[in-house]
Amino acid sequence: MFNIENRRYVGNKFRLSAWIRDIVLSECPGCSSFFDVFAGTGSVSAAMLTDFDTFFLNDFLFSNEIIYNAFFGKGKYRIRLLHDLTNFYNSENSSLKAENYVSEMYGGKYFSYEDAKRIGNIREDLQKKFYNGEISNKEFYILLA
Repeated sequence: MFNIENRRYVGNKFRLSAWIRDIVLSECPGCSSFFDVFAGTGSVSAAMLTDFDTFFLNDFLFSNEIIYNAFFGKGKYRIRLLHDLTNFYNSENSSLKAENYVSEMYGGKYFSYEDAKRIGNIREDLQKKFYNGEISNKEFYILLA
């Protein structure tokens, strides 16, 4: 299972989230919204889910916005479809092997050329499925995350 706190990087406040939660709840009784000004991994907001009705998450990285929409965004998703697409994307027989932006820009640098090709093709396929209405907004973000 993938939990939001599994996303570890410098500055992650997961280990502090219970302490932060206790302070916020004692200092802000009756509040219905929570603003996570340095949201990062989103672990503090995840710790607050049962205590607030409305959340505002702030971060500079677009990749974190994808994660926030996957974990906290509203919308329906079909778990079977998610499993089927994940299995397809992970299969070696995947038909997604064409050259693409990610393989051209990042292949052999941040990822192996073959991994970059696969990443780029999966992203393109997800966008196509989203724009064609084959997957919902929530499903798109979950799969992209």
